[in-house]
Amino acid sequence: MTHTRCHVSLIALAAALWTAEARAQACAPAAPADGDTVTCAATGDGIRDGGLDNATITVTPTGNVQGGANTAFEVDDDLTLTNAGAITSTGDRGIDADKDADITNTGTITARDEAIKVDDDATVTNDGTITSTDNRAIEGEDGLTVVNSATGVIDAATADAINSANGLTATNHGTIHSGDDAVQADDDATVTNTGTITADDKGITVGNNATVTNSGTLTVADEGIETGDDATVENSGTITAADDAIQVGENAQIVNSGQLVVTGDQDGIDLDSGTVENSGSIVTQGNEAGIDFDAGTNAATILNTGHVEGEAGIETDPANTQTQDVTNSGTITGRGGRAINLGEGDDSLTLQGKGRITGTVEMGPGTDTLTVLGMAPGTLVFDTAPEVVDMANAPAQALFSGLTLVMADPLVFGAADVLSARLGHAMGSAALRQPRGDGWWIAGNARAAEDDASEGTLAAGRDFGSWGLFAMHSRGRADLDDDLHEVDQHGTAIGLRAGWDVGPATRLSGAVFAGTGEAGIESPGFVTGNGTADGDFQGLTLRLAHDPATAGGAGSGPAFSAQAGVTRFAHDSFAVSGLGGARFDSRDVTTSFVALEAALPLATGGAVALRPFIGAYALFADGDAVTMRLPGGSTRFATAGDDDVTALRLGTELRPAGGSTPWHARIEVQIEDGGDAALGLGASVGF
Repeated sequence: MTHTRCHVSLIALAAALWTAEARAQACAPAAPADGDTVTCAATGDGIRDGGLDNATITVTPTGNVQGGANTAFEVDDDLTLTNAGAITSTGDRGIDADKDADITNTGTITARDEAIKVDDDATVTNDGTITSTDNRAIEGEDGLTVVNSATGVIDAATADAINSANGLTATNHGTIHSGDDAVQADDDATVTNTGTITADDKGITVGNNATVTNSGTLTVADEGIETGDDATVENSGTITAADDAIQVGENAQIVNSGQLVVTGDQDGIDLDSGTVENSGSIVTQGNEAGIDFDAGTNAATILNTGHVEGEAGIETDPANTQTQDVTNSGTITGRGGRAINLGEGDDSLTLQGKGRITGTVEMGPGTDTLTVLGMAPGTLVFDTAPEVVDMANAPAQALFSGLTLVMADPLVFGAADVLSARLGHAMGSAALRQPRGDGWWIAGNARAAEDDASEGTLAAGRDFGSWGLFAMHSRGRADLDDDLHEVDQHGTAIGLRAGWDVGPATRLSGAVFAGTGEAGIESPGFVTGNGTADGDFQGLTLRLAHDPATAGGAGSGPAFSAQAGVTRFAHDSFAVSGLGGARFDSRDVTTSFVALEAALPLATGGAVALRPFIGAYALFADGDAVTMRLPGGSTRFATAGDDDVTALRLGTELRPAGGSTPWHARIEVQIEDGGDAALGLGASVGF
């Protein structure tokens, strides 16, 4: 009998302790009236009073409000709640309030159901963590405002992180993650993200008249941003989506200066109508378009100064019969072969600046207009001809014929002309800079510049006293600053030279030469392609030199020289593999140079004398205008770029001491007016 009474007493004691713990209250007062101020500093149950209005509740850092299977806090209107502690519910909501709630969280709010459920005109400010394990993190009605700070985390494991009716204002500087949509709302929403949003479904999906601004990061498994009609979307951040990065309805205003990346077979931007301004990057990695127009009832405009890429760059659905106006000064790439398809309607394509379109263009049925104001060098092919082609303000190097628009690069021909001037200078120097007298001689020079340009000339001849014969070969190349084009030229010539002493240490010499050669252009096919022109050239050069070391053993003191020359190059007509197979007419280039030098010999006491020198040269190129032809049309344009070069020269020459000059060698540094430096070498020997 005694044992039975003992067991009964233990059971009763345990039941009493459990009841006391279950009824422990975290807050005081535990049963507040309307308008009361409540402080929750302990561990225990919260407050559940569906009729409580105007309550002010503070959960301190020591507060641990546990709803258990129930809602932790349930009140009516005008709640002001500040949480710096912990609010949890393992079976229901964390906070359930009606209208005009104002909730600030710097602690943690965790619930199985909605972490926060509010009615109209509520405000939630989060600097802590809000988590729902099986529902929405924050759910509100009309007029909900949510601000998530840089340290804030809003996490919904299986549902929307933020869900609202009309008039949502959501600003995220922190982290939002959801198992469904990160932010979902009806009409008139304003959503701003500077933080990080990840979602297992859509990132931000809202209704009509929405404003969405992203300067942060969205990484989602479905659409990045989805809106209804009349939306404004601005992205300067990064949106990575498996579905459309941005999908909107009618009359959208989209400005992208960031990155849109679509990893699935969907579009970068999908819209019915409106305006897209892109200065960033829009790339879909799958089989859809960078920008796609669905069937719409209004016109659409694209202003692209950035990069748009997809299977098609810009695509228009067959059901869309409205006007699409595209202005491009950026790049539009269609990996599938077609860059732009504007479909039905009276569409327009305006090309300007240095824009490049890779792929063909189909402007579709209707009265379509192509306006050319500029384009990167290259070729653009149209699947069908535009009804109107406006070339009135096009650069002279642009030519439209048939279905092909080509844009030549005047800088290429300007660079080729300067290369001709460099070779004219090199040939003139090699023809006269070598020992004099009877016998054979060989002379050469080479130049290598930091911009990868190089030239060289090798000459050899036989002198017969005051005159002689020679042959020489020259070759040079230069890369353009665009890292796409290279020009090269080479030629072989024969010549006659002569020299006259006009004083004990002063000599006037000259040479004439003529030869044939080739000038070429090398570049990828999407710009100019490759082409080679045969040609011939003739040159004349004179040199006056005062050199005491050559005055019959008299010699010491400074030396001076001046040389000038003119070379005329005649290039035959040629075709290039790019530019739609365009052909360029024959043209002449007249080049000239002037070179001055002063040297001061230094005695070394050995068999070799040093002659440090300072000098300068100026090169000039005057080429004919360039005529380009396609079947059915031609255009004529001037070259571009520098047509003259000046340079300072510093170096030293080595030669035998004692006045004999059977050989000499020189090394120099050249600094040109543009700041480019080059190394120059020269040598000659007589035998």
